[in-house]
Amino acid sequence: MHSGKTGPRSKSKPMRVVALIVGLICFFGVALDAFQTIILPRRPTGRLRITRLFYLLTWGPWSTVAPRIKNNKIREQVYSVYGPLSLLLLLVVWALMLVLAFAFFYFALGSPFRLCCRGTSRRRIDARLG
Repeated sequence: MHSGKTGPRSKSKPMRVVALIVGLICFFGVALDAFQTIILPRRPTGRLRITRLFYLLTWGPWSTVAPRIKNNKIREQVYSVYGPLSLLLLLVVWALMLVLAFAFFYFALGSPFRLCCRGTSRRRIDARLG
């Protein structure tokens, strides 16, 4: 029977839908970007790509600092470190975005982890999970 009151679940439903959409966009964005960057034999097109944004944000500071180094040998070493280091950092960015996407999924689908935030006792959480 419906009492006419709106509970906390009904108030959070639009937020859950938004979280699910954001999580899906984040997940498929990372999957598409990784596929285009690693697997495709041609240069990917599109203006809004995670890899492109990553390299635009990281190359600027790197290329500003490197020319200020007076010693040619050290300057070349600084430039040569950027390639491998940027690939590792790009993998970290992708991994963090996937973690964020799954956090949105958990919130949107009503994860049992969010019960702790409402003052639910530990016994009630264990009863629901087990």
